[in-house]
Amino acid sequence: MKPLISFLLALLSGAICFAQDDTYQNTYDALARTRLLRVHDRIAKAVEVLVYLLDGDLKKETPADSNTFPIRPNGLHAMIKAKHVLRGSELGLLIEAWADLAKQKDYVEAMCHYPVYGLRFRDDAGAVILETSLCWECSNFYLQEDGEGDYTWAPLPKSYLADSKLKKQLDGLFRRNGN
Repeated sequence: MKPLISFLLALLSGAICFAQDDTYQNTYDALARTRLLRVHDRIAKAVEVLVYLLDGDLKKETPADSNTFPIRPNGLHAMIKAKHVLRGSELGLLIEAWADLAKQKDYVEAMCHYPVYGLRFRDDAGAVILETSLCWECSNFYLQEDGEGDYTWAPLPKSYLADSKLKKQLDGLFRRNGN
């Protein structure tokens, strides 16, 4: 009888842990979606976005030519390989693709950052609304909460990212132009 009780207690304990993990993930997903929606509200005011194709090799020193994109949370820089400016309908598609990220689930903690793209959204006065870099491998980006203060990492939906509208649009932009 004692092994049966031990087994049932272990089973119950596992079920409680599983429920806690599920609750944690649901809470984490909700917070991540809220953050993405707040970013979307900011970039919806943009009239252009500068999209940079980055080499992902982060360096501490800024080269003399300053052809780098800052990775602000860790004070590093990535070399810029190519750049495009999106306005009008192309910008609208990018903003829509960003909003689509907030409809997903399965957000994961950011553990690294090998940026593929840098984005700099600007308003009609030329002021930067949001600057960030995106890492598909680590499923993360960086931002300044509410546009001020320290820079921090934020998660992206890992399982969805490979087929996301945002990734397809950015990859297509540079593939179309031979980069």
